[in-house]
Amino acid sequence: MGSSQSKRSKELSTGSLQRRSVANKATDSPVTSLRTNNHQNSIRPKSSFIRTSSSPNTSGYSAKQQQQQQQQQQQQQQQQKQASSVSVNRPPVFAGVQSNSFFLPKNWQAEDADHGLHFSLKLLFASNVLSLALPKFCKSATIIELGCNHGSWILDMATQFPECQFIGFDTCIERLPDGLPPLSNVTFQVAKVDEEGIPMSDESVDVVNLRAQSAYMDHEGWKRMLKEAHRVLKPGGILHILEYCYRPTGTVMIESFSEAVRGVMASLNRDTDRAAKLGPQLSAFGFQVIQSLTKKVHYGPSNGKLGEAFTAVTLHRFEIMAPVLAPALGLSLEDYRHRVEMVVAQCVDADSYLTWYAYAARKVASSPSSPPSNPT
Repeated sequence: MGSSQSKRSKELSTGSLQRRSVANKATDSPVTSLRTNNHQNSIRPKSSFIRTSSSPNTSGYSAKQQQQQQQQQQQQQQQQKQASSVSVNRPPVFAGVQSNSFFLPKNWQAEDADHGLHFSLKLLFASNVLSLALPKFCKSATIIELGCNHGSWILDMATQFPECQFIGFDTCIERLPDGLPPLSNVTFQVAKVDEEGIPMSDESVDVVNLRAQSAYMDHEGWKRMLKEAHRVLKPGGILHILEYCYRPTGTVMIESFSEAVRGVMASLNRDTDRAAKLGPQLSAFGFQVIQSLTKKVHYGPSNGKLGEAFTAVTLHRFEIMAPVLAPALGLSLEDYRHRVEMVVAQCVDADSYLTWYAYAARKVASSPSSPPSNPT
């Protein structure tokens, strides 16, 4: 019996050693070769599934992985440095209010609106007047401007043609120039021409100049102005007009705002498309168009400094119209200005354009023959 127990003990001991050997081999083998029963999985510690750095194979793998990570980090740092050193051409379009300043001219608010308009138009048309109107600027000629504002056009022309007499009219004394060096051939007067007529004698004027007045004159105002211009001009005298059409495109905001503005102006009987229609209207009031010119000026970089100049002009025009447009659009003055800057900035980004029309029309009849009651 003793020998039987001893034999059984040896068998148990041998089995135990064999099981330990199998377990050790399983622990030393890769994770993918572990095929143990549920009981063994349940008691195996989690750390046994993690390759330790003491293994020769895993040590090489870890070092290689760390080297790759370091190289990736160095590449990312170099890319960040390069990105920070390169100037950004354009910010995200209207991600916030601050992005507007990128597209708008710097310090445009500080510029004189009339001065900016004058020199922008002079640059656009390469002259202050169309070529066929120039012969009228002769010795002793009388030249008047309606809506002269600060007198930029008149003062420029009076310097070029010192033997002509220039008279500027505007609706109130505040709009006329103040503190400028006097010129002997220039005078300014207050007159509401579209309501009261031009305070000049019949057939006493050689040239009548008019620029960018569609936003201020309704249908009746234009009718009176054209009749008055015809009355005061000498036979063969020239009516010289520069007007613009504001119908930008490019984004939903641009087009919706433009349509809203056009709707407000239509409710005031002011035609924002009048510039394109002036040819037939002038004929109806006794004028013959002897020269016309159309110019498109893009707000964006395609027109360079000229586009920037007319961006400022557009901003000034909207600022002047703020008392009319802001309440009509249901906006506070601050919200209106913000909306205008957003729209104009998008016009720059979308490279929208403004269309200007220039007309030189000669007086050909003694009086207008049956002018239309509503010049549209």
